[in-house]
Amino acid sequence: MSIFDGDRSPINIPFPTMGGLFFWEELDCQKGYTLQKHVIEGHCRILDSDDIRVAWGTEIQMRAKFRELVDPDRHAEYGDIIGVHRGLYDHYGVYESDEVIYHYAAENGDFGKACIHITTLEKFIGESGNYFVLEFPENYGTPAKVEMPVEKSITAYPVDITREIKELAYHLYTPSETIERARSRLGEGKYNLIVNNCEHFAIWCKTGIHESHQVNGLIDILSNVIVKY
Repeated sequence: MSIFDGDRSPINIPFPTMGGLFFWEELDCQKGYTLQKHVIEGHCRILDSDDIRVAWGTEIQMRAKFRELVDPDRHAEYGDIIGVHRGLYDHYGVYESDEVIYHYAAENGDFGKACIHITTLEKFIGESGNYFVLEFPENYGTPAKVEMPVEKSITAYPVDITREIKELAYHLYTPSETIERARSRLGEGKYNLIVNNCEHFAIWCKTGIHESHQVNGLIDILSNVIVKY
């Protein structure tokens, strides 16, 4: 299994780097932090102003982490796909404004008689305390989760024909297009936890791919258990 599997970056030990500039391409540099990519292996790292490595992982993970570091007060923006941790699962929606969040849920909770409707950011977050924004890669892949401060990141399927089809269909819609796609399904009441849940809806609004990475991860776990036993 790769150390980069899942949506979390590897554990980092904050030691000074040994240099190695020949092997590293600088992708971005802001507010004392530098984002670099290894030209051979492809993974990325973030260095602080003292050349201490503060994080490392895949490019999409490190771009998300870099945004957290250089813009710690960032807020969700028009057309973002947002989510909240609910303990055993994550709940997703499409952000238009703090007063307009499109999501697939029951009126008084995530489950029940669910339909796509509008709620507020405050109600969407509920007791979760905070929320995250999905950072989508330019090419098909699992998006990273950028944690958002509240004012007072699943294992995908192995590469196969299904993934190749998704890669061809994958398209990042603009914020306006994302909101229009969310609006086009207002009132829909065909919720299904496995094949048509809140994440399916939100990911589809942004990418055109009807997919839940949580369901994918669960299926992958169950498949491994079945194969093992």
